[in-house]
This record gives sequence, C-alpha cells and structure tokens, in this order.
Amino acid sequence: MRLLIPLFLILAASVSSQQNEVVTEADAVDFEQALATLRSNISYSDDPLTEDSQKRTVGFSQRSLNGYLRFQGNAFLPTGLSDVRVEIQQDGRLRGTGILDLDEMDDFADGSSGVLQLLSGSLPVSVSVLVVEADRDLEITVESVQIGPVTLPTALAEILVRRYSVSESYPAGLDLSVPIALPPAVKDIQIQQSLITIVTQ
Repeated sequence: MRLLIPLFLILAASVSSQQNEVVTEADAVDFEQALATLRSNISYSDDPLTEDSQKRTVGFSQRSLNGYLRFQGNAFLPTGLSDVRVEIQQDGRLRGTGILDLDEMDDFADGSSGVLQLLSGSLPVSVSVLVVEADRDLEITVESVQIGPVTLPTALAEILVRRYSVSESYPAGLDLSVPIALPPAVKDIQIQQSLITIVTQ
C-alpha cells in the first residue's frame, strides 16, 4: 500500500490545473474513505487466493483528490507550495498547478538550481506527468515542469521530486527513474478522465 501513495503525492510534492471547481471538506473525506477501502482490500487480499476470490475496485475522483490536497495538504506539502490542484487526464497523464513561494524554498538558494536562483517571490508552477503500468510496475515520467517563465529540465524536476518525497517509506526520496513495483494484490490501475481506478483481488 505504501508504494501506491506516492502516485497521489508526486504531483503534490511537485505541484497541479487552474480549475473553477470548488471542493469541500466532504470531498476530502471521500478521498480518505476510498484510501481506507483500498488499504482494507489489500489487507484482505493478503489471505490465500481461491477461485472464489472476488476482484474489488476503488475509484479516486479528481474532485476528491483535490479536496484532500486542499484540506489535508498542509500535513505533507512542502513549505512554500500552495493552491495545489490536480487534473486527471486521459492516457495516464496527470497535470498539476499551484503557487510556489521561492523565498521559502531552500532549493532555490543553494546554488543547485541554476537560473531559478534569479527568481523570487510567488510564481505559478505546473507539471505534467505520465503514469504507465508495465509488467507489474508503475513507470512515472515527468514530461514538463514550469516555474513562472522558466521551463525546468526534467532531470532537475526529478531531483526536486526526490527531495520533497522523503518519508519513512522512502528515506532517500522517490527516484522516478526506477519503476515502482505494485503490491501483488493490485491487479490493475486505470487512469481515465477525472478518475483513477485501482482493482485488487
């Protein structure tokens, strides 16, 4: 299960679409309930499989994800990143936008980010990510990242993702160059317009 969480947080740790959609705390609760159901399904699937084992499907809507980011994001979003929204697109693409306060981000003052050192203040940020399932792995490719007027090289974007995805599960951060192995219980992940569906057995 811990390997699936970064799928939802990669964008949050990097960025998300300027949408007029107004989300509520109820949307955040919907996301948390879907996450709890997924955890339960995976835990249940740890039991030996039989011919009678049923597939279970959990859906994460774009609205519920954005509600979670809006009302729970302060617990895990990097300092300086706000107004984060995610757009779940067709063909495994996720696009995010947000506002980044560069003056609160150490990365842009330590000499490691090139031209970004010349930027300051709050700037819009956007990222596009492609997620593909292949051979029981999730392959995540950063397609584009833009901060204000600057388009970042994808290699630099991947470095920033590693820095901001450090956690107990990923002490060195999430390395996007390495595919993420799916738990055995996860049989399928589908990314459709405005919806991520995960099937377990």
